[in-house]
Order: sequence, then C-alpha cells, then structure tokens
Amino acid sequence: MGAGRATKQLAGVSAKCYEELSTSGTARTLHGPTSERNTYTLLPRERMLFLADNQADVLTQ
Repeated sequence: MGAGRATKQLAGVSAKCYEELSTSGTARTLHGPTSERNTYTLLPRERMLFLADNQADVLTQ
C-alpha cells in the first residue's frame, strides 16, 4: 500500500472518530434570572476547504 493511500485511510479513520465525539447538533437550555428561556445550540459547519503543502498537514487540519 502506498504512503498516499495509507494517509487517506488514516484521514478517514480520524474523521470518523471526530464525528463520533462531536457535540454538533446538541442544544442546551440556559435559564435566565427572570425565568426567560434561552437555548445554546451547536450547529455543524458546511463544507470546508483545507489546503496543505504535505500529507501530514492534511491530517492535522
């Protein structure tokens, strides 16, 4: 297996781990001092572009 292919597979495994550990999409209720109800929600980002000069930096990003 080539180094490029191994790096892509490792990136895929890392991405899956981040996805499983992510708190994206969760909401928390914040109670205010005057009984108002506020909600704090973590929303996922849309697609992102990552640029790297080498394969190791791709994994870091």
